Amino acid sequence: MEEGSTASSLIPYKKKFENRLRLSESSIDTLTNFFVSREEEISQLFRFLQDQNRPLAIIKGEAGIGKTRFIVEFFKKHIDPGTEWIALCVNQFHLDFDKLRFSLANSKQYILWK
Repeated sequence: MEEGSTASSLIPYKKKFENRLRLSESSIDTLTNFFVSREEEISQLFRFLQDQNRPLAIIKGEAGIGKTRFIVEFFKKHIDPGTEWIALCVNQFHLDFDKLRFSLANSKQYILWK
């Protein structure tokens, strides 16, 4: 990232969720247990992001419905294997979006998650 970004503004998703990604499968807050029934939605999001005419996707839903788990599974399946995408988590609510745009202005493609 370029000048204009602070280390606390954006962090790699694995760093944000490192504790939950290390929990055992039996822990209530784990992100490592078996993931089922969302393969079609993960495929839809991947196809959506491949379309250059769609610069933004919003994942929304009720609290506790599995948005975080869904997006982490998406990252594990489509971002981690070495694609051109970089998955970052927004680590604060008040961001300077001009600085953020400047920081991310390069040939990479980013997915931001809060």
